[in-house]
Amino acid sequence: MAYLCIIASVPRERLDLIRAPADVSRLASRIAYASHYIVPASTELRDAIDEGTPLDTDTWHSLRGFMFHEPAAVRNLAARLATFATQMREPGHALHDDVWTQAEVTKVVDLFHHASAAGDAVVTLLDLTRKE
Repeated sequence: MAYLCIIASVPRERLDLIRAPADVSRLASRIAYASHYIVPASTELRDAIDEGTPLDTDTWHSLRGFMFHEPAAVRNLAARLATFATQMREPGHALHDDVWTQAEVTKVVDLFHHASAAGDAVVTLLDLTRKE
């Protein structure tokens, strides 16, 4: 089963205010939604979507809880994701003709680019995350 990943650019000073899924949309400067199905496509996507620091919230999900990346890590990930996005469009790359995956990856790349430019942290969570 592939979950929808909610990826949010959030000012670092607001991270401690996130306790539930509804807080993300209230506190984020930008939100993107991408399929969790794309994570195995690259280590860059795995690092961006499934790695990071656990965020202490009042929520539960069977796969994992909220995660976040500090602004410095966001800058690094934004650069790595941009490189991957360029490479996947090159002829001969396994994803060259995969329009759907390219579109999903672009959502992640654009969100990390925005967060990097804004100096924000990035919060990720999976859909169906519930209050404890």
